[in-house]
Amino acid sequence: MDDEPLSRRLECSEFRIAGWRVEPRLGRITRDGASIRLEPRVMEVLLLLAEQPGQVLSRRALLEAAWPDVVVGDDALSLAVSKLRRAFSDDRREPKYIETIPKTGYRLIAEVTELDAGIHDAPNPTSLQSPSPGAGWWRWGAMALVALGILGLASAALVRPKPPNRVETQALLPSQLTSLPGREQHAALSPEGDRVAFSWVDAEEQNADIYVQAIEAGSAMRLTDNPAPELGPTWSSDGQHIAFLRYTPEGCTIVVAASGGGDERQLAACGPNPSADLAWSPDGRWLAFPNRDSPDGPSSLYLLSVEGGTKRRLTAPPVDLDGDHDPAFSPDGTQISFVRSRSRGQGELFVVPFEGGDAVQRTYDDRWIAGHA
Repeated sequence: MDDEPLSRRLECSEFRIAGWRVEPRLGRITRDGASIRLEPRVMEVLLLLAEQPGQVLSRRALLEAAWPDVVVGDDALSLAVSKLRRAFSDDRREPKYIETIPKTGYRLIAEVTELDAGIHDAPNPTSLQSPSPGAGWWRWGAMALVALGILGLASAALVRPKPPNRVETQALLPSQLTSLPGREQHAALSPEGDRVAFSWVDAEEQNADIYVQAIEAGSAMRLTDNPAPELGPTWSSDGQHIAFLRYTPEGCTIVVAASGGGDERQLAACGPNPSADLAWSPDGRWLAFPNRDSPDGPSSLYLLSVEGGTKRRLTAPPVDLDGDHDPAFSPDGTQISFVRSRSRGQGELFVVPFEGGDAVQRTYDDRWIAGHA
């Protein structure tokens, strides 16, 4: 039994993480008489982390192990980790249970101990008594038939083609997050799924500023305090920074600020950008945004280097169109989807390689696209 993989042992036995009792078969964690239920996928992520406490597990390894043969994005893992932190009342910035390793993955830093009543107390299948001769020959025949059936199923499994990947969906019930007076817009979830950034137009000041609020509880934290309107917040992949657009009389400017507050940095001018769209690449190196070369011309998509501040034009729509806007990076950063609008209320979805090239049209509905991911 000592040679059995720890992950199998955790699936069969209860154990402790710090002061919490983890009961995988019941799908819950318990402490001081209070129990918290965990979804199966969330419990699976916890088991994987507890299999190697103190060791860093990559996001890819966790996704492949917890969601085998299921097509999900990184946000599924981020949401699972966020739910674990919420259950353990853990702080992402000062963790005591799960630590985020930027651009790599996660590790369990709390102590893991097995309970006395573990799988070592379970009966050993090989020690069960064999049927006595007086039990009748038919028992041996039945056992042989079962063995043949198992062999047949195993053979069929070897030759049966692997089912195609399926997309897992889950119904989510909406819940109100904010109730500020005025207008709240351009909401963006953090990579961990525990915070939301948004632009709030105060009913009294009539000026849009960027705010950050925790999903679970707490009041909104004001990130910017500038007389110019600020819109379109987007998170860096590590959740440490937020980029947004600031509109001054001189024009649009792309600004980056620490998500917890602090100094901000102006990256570049973005020219006429009425749609307030901004997207941050998964590797944290690029920002995609629409820009009009002239007030009367169509908007094109540009890429901006976060470090160097250099800009590169990505798309070139026909001059008779309204233009390209609403960029979104693919999870691996190799493609960018966007909306190409003919006019107000009419648009189609396109995809263009990050390195540049021809944009490929993906929809043909000739209707307005309100959002995509």
